[in-house]
Order: sequence, then C-alpha cells, then structure tokens
Amino acid sequence: MIDEALRAELLRRMDKDQEARLDEESDRFPEVDAENLPWLKRLVAERGWPGSSLVGVDGAHAMWLLSSTRTPIPRSSGTVSAC
Repeated sequence: MIDEALRAELLRRMDKDQEARLDEESDRFPEVDAENLPWLKRLVAERGWPGSSLVGVDGAHAMWLLSSTRTPIPRSSGTVSAC
C-alpha cells in the first residue's frame, strides 16, 4: 500500500531541491540540503529506504534524487555519511 503522505513529502522536497539547483541566480541549494539531510536520515532510520512499493515509482525516484544530489555536510557540523 502506498503511503501517500510520505510520497507527497518526498515529491515536495524533490521539487524544492531541483528548483534551488536549477536556479542559476541562486545559491540556496546548500540550505535546502541542510533541511533535507536530517529528514532523510531520520526517515531511513525509522522506516528503512522507501522503495516504490511504499511511495510509488515517482516517490522512490525522489528519494534517490534527494539522497544523491545533496551537498556534503562539513565534518565540523556532524557526520558526512550517506543516508
């Protein structure tokens, strides 16, 4: 069964992420990454990696995109490990 709320949140975060990255006039993507990283880590810790059976194909794609395009967090700010 698809978790529509989680799917919608992943898609919302992906849209915000891509908007920030594709805006050549802006440097907001590190801020967006800083919002997404703790959320992604918490999601994976609590529920595991959300695949297509949980969030649909587009939600799974959003998860992959969010986890693969984030800016590394400096070591002084915490861990740099992937989700």
